[in-house]
Amino acid sequence: MARYLLSTQSLVELVRRDPEQPVARWAGTLDEHLHELLVSVVSIGQLKAALHALPAHRPEKVPLTESFEDALHQFAARRCILDFTTRCALKWSELVALPLDWTDPVTARTVSLPSLNRQIVAQALADDIPIELVEAPQPCHATLRALGLRVHHP
Repeated sequence: MARYLLSTQSLVELVRRDPEQPVARWAGTLDEHLHELLVSVVSIGQLKAALHALPAHRPEKVPLTESFEDALHQFAARRCILDFTTRCALKWSELVALPLDWTDPVTARTVSLPSLNRQIVAQALADDIPIELVEAPQPCHATLRALGLRVHHP
């Protein structure tokens, strides 16, 4: 069984607990292989920062925060939280220089893969045991696949 690293957006889909989301449907099929589903400390920080930024009066703040805390507890209990190591930092330093840009079809503006997303990609690439990044299709995936990244689109 492959190991899978959730992108931050994939983690958000799980935290929302919407069974119609592709990631939630796919994760529900893993059953006894849930220990193969990993989350990055980088994604944890990104999502927690987004939750902090939500105004207190927003009705979704409390349930999303509770769902996040529950998911974090489950990942920790299964020892499925991937740290950002020195090896990851060295791989990330290679990715920073790559032109991982594309044109947004709506705005016609050039978009670049953010540094935090590159850190998550670095985690998937730096591990000795192959890890597939779980993420919706992105324009930069072709370039990253050439570097050895394996991507799973639920």
